[in-house]
Amino acid sequence: MVATSSAPSSSVDPLASSATLVAPASGIETLAASNALGSETTTAWGRPADNRSLAEGTLVGRTTVLPRVVAQDDALLLEPQLRDRYARVRRLGEGAMGEVELSEDQDIGRRVALKRLGDDGESPAAVARFVDEVRTMGSLDHPNITPIYDVGRDHEGRLFFTMKYVEGESLESLIGRLAAGDRRAHAQYPLARRLDVFVGILHALGYAHAQGILHRDIKPANVMLGTHGEVRLMDWGIARRGSRALLPAAEVGGPEPATALERPEMTHDGALLGTPLYMSPEQARGDVALLDARSDLYSVFVVLYELLTLRRYVREEDNLYATLKEVMEGEGPWDEPDAWLHPTQPPVPVELRYFLRRGLQRDPGLRFGDAGEVLDELEQLRSGEIHVECAVTFFKAQQHRISTFADARPGAFMGAMTAVAMGMLGLLTLAGVGLASLV
Repeated sequence: MVATSSAPSSSVDPLASSATLVAPASGIETLAASNALGSETTTAWGRPADNRSLAEGTLVGRTTVLPRVVAQDDALLLEPQLRDRYARVRRLGEGAMGEVELSEDQDIGRRVALKRLGDDGESPAAVARFVDEVRTMGSLDHPNITPIYDVGRDHEGRLFFTMKYVEGESLESLIGRLAAGDRRAHAQYPLARRLDVFVGILHALGYAHAQGILHRDIKPANVMLGTHGEVRLMDWGIARRGSRALLPAAEVGGPEPATALERPEMTHDGALLGTPLYMSPEQARGDVALLDARSDLYSVFVVLYELLTLRRYVREEDNLYATLKEVMEGEGPWDEPDAWLHPTQPPVPVELRYFLRRGLQRDPGLRFGDAGEVLDELEQLRSGEIHVECAVTFFKAQQHRISTFADARPGAFMGAMTAVAMGMLGLLTLAGVGLASLV
């Protein structure tokens, strides 16, 4: 849920220097021309210099607007309540861009996740990224994407937005419990339900891609699993809209760093945006012009590999450069003897291994073209329609055909099986007679 990168944006959304954002005590933000308010009252990007409403001299912030309703005798009394609109409950997470906390909306009476810019989030790039994330999330209305509720400034003048609080755990947490052999986790998330999680992510991506939006940071930490079975794709902080790279990556190059400044599973600051261990090869190279839906799909297949095998797809190296090189040039764990085995669970079915292999091709042209194609292929596999790739998949495909025939024509199937049994008995009888004559 935390956007953890703060690279400069190539296209700053028009938060013009000629305008000032002011949030009066009523909580409604207004735009006022800076020449009307005086240039000395604003910072470079329009934040009130002393964090106060210029009109009323009060701290910039959000207050409640709904009164307290009190029944007294035969009358209803409406008592004004000027409280903070959002009361902090606890911190949920923190990243380079800012922090996320659980807050109580004291007007509506519900808990929300509140994300605000950090103390150093005054740069045009940080504000532009914040604006992009707000507007990207605001344009996406889908059951597998967390809805945004509100946007404003806190008492310190920092921009924030609120969104639905998803009670549950991250996919990263679940994978950790599964890998540790947690029996409850394995009981709750057998193979079929893990595939359901994958389907939920695909539905979110399919919808976003249809709107011309790429996520670019798909990883287990950005997938939330609700207590009622919800699957939510979170953190659209480095999304890219259409052909316009909101926060473009830079080409990988230059001297090899001695160590990574951050863990490879975390979104990196600077020009290269995303999470190295889950990047597509083209994203790791910084080929922004080549990024399309297939790049996001590659990332979600990396997540699926980890969810099914409980192992990392990319070997984690000692430094960022080596990790990116492994993403771009590595062959994958396909021929490793233990790639599909884990001591806490049965082996991954062979047909799903081939499914994963197609989704994780380094060449985008050899992958699935869109989320719909992935969903169709997966539905066929789950229904038993298996493509023949080897002796095992041939056997499973024939097994499915026989089972389908038995369901459709049980009488004919029983007759055929009886005939086969009689034939086998006859062969065994003849074999027995032949052997007896040799004695």
